[in-house]
Amino acid sequence: WIPILILAFFQTSGQYFFYYLGVAHTSGVSAAVITGAGAFISLLVAALIFRYEKMTVSKTIGCLLGFFGIWILNGFQMGLSFTFLGEGLVLVSQFFSAFSAAFIKKFSQQRNAMMLSGYQFFIGGLLLCASGKGISPAVSMLAWNAKGGMILLYLALVSAIAYSLWSYLLKFNRMSKIGMYQCWIPITGVLWSAVLLKEGSQAFSRATLIALILVMIGIRCVNKEDRKQT
Repeated sequence: WIPILILAFFQTSGQYFFYYLGVAHTSGVSAAVITGAGAFISLLVAALIFRYEKMTVSKTIGCLLGFFGIWILNGFQMGLSFTFLGEGLVLVSQFFSAFSAAFIKKFSQQRNAMMLSGYQFFIGGLLLCASGKGISPAVSMLAWNAKGGMILLYLALVSAIAYSLWSYLLKFNRMSKIGMYQCWIPITGVLWSAVLLKEGSQAFSRATLIALILVMIGIRCVNKEDRKQT
């Protein structure tokens, strides 16, 4: 139960608490690019805190490029309008995500990764419900409608399927090796923000494109050694 409670705190309640609050106060484009930098934060946590792998020159350059991309997006583009309630909380959520990935790597070696994922989602969900009720006590948790129920079901399936597969991959692979696939987050996030949220002017601006390119190059540098081995 200790591993389950730790994962429930970091992966579900902590990560989603800060992520949804941050997304509510920033644009989808900014959230997508910052989330894409989670690969670099995960690498730093894995290498410097948990000692799962070693930092190399290529990985260090990759991390610097990724963070520089975030700085360009939130500095040059928005006039240093980086806010703690917006971009700041999204960034905090990525630290929770990085620690959760490291703990999944550790706990899943001797345990069923899918079982850990299921139990931690359930307990973490209860913690999120309690947090939401504490923040907005006047809002009824039993106020349901068809549209809200479908959205909730969709988000639940996305999280459950994605993180269950993620946990299974972390059990058998290095964090930096599978972290390369997080490069799809800023790309798809920016594109869908342009289509669904009508943020095309920001999504296809020069600063956003430069930030995306730097994040992509950084992720390739981080995974350079793993690509050679495969």
